[in-house]
Parts: sequence; C-alpha cells; structure tokens
Amino acid sequence: MPHTTLTQADNHRSVEVALGEAIVLRLPENPTTGYRWAVDQIDPDKLLIQATQFSLLGAGAGAGGEKTLTLKANQPGVARLHLKLWREWEGEASIIDRYQIAIQINSRQAEQR
Repeated sequence: MPHTTLTQADNHRSVEVALGEAIVLRLPENPTTGYRWAVDQIDPDKLLIQATQFSLLGAGAGAGGEKTLTLKANQPGVARLHLKLWREWEGEASIIDRYQIAIQINSRQAEQR
C-alpha cells in the first residue's frame, strides 16, 4: 500500500495524498516525562486513525523514542490534523508543542504496489 511519511519537519505544511493512501506521522516523544502526543483536532470523515504506537529509540531508563500515528485518507477534500504534546492530567496549560498539517486528499485512488 502506498503511503506518505510525515515528520516534525512537516509541521505547518500542506501535503497531497491519494484517496485510500496511508499517512504515517512520526514524532519524537519521551513518555517517561509524562508528555505525550495526542490528537487535538481531526476530521474523522476524511482521516481514519488506523494505529498508534511508541518505539523506544535509546537504551536505558528515561530514553526517548518516537510516536507513530498511522492514518488513512478516507474521503476527498482538505483534512486538518492538529496534535498537541502535553500531560493530559495537567490539562491545556501543560501543552509544550503543537503539530498542525493540512492534507489535501485527491479523489484518485491510491495505486497498489
């Protein structure tokens, strides 16, 4: 299945994908600090969350890693995805970073590879 990979470098950008294409978002995260990426805004008709996972990148206690969010482009149009890096139990005042992207989903189907 074709996919588009997005990283921190794509923050505040626009990307174009095909209908049915997978979008893989990879962001640095260190859950041992209590700060975790969370979806703040999504258009659930246009973008479907397929999976979320955390991968440890370092060794030892307190090592950071990468949050991976896999989405599917489900409906043509412009979908906006907003995430926040926060401590959920501390509320909105704990937000230390945000990630925003506009995803243009074309009506042409993604080609199978």
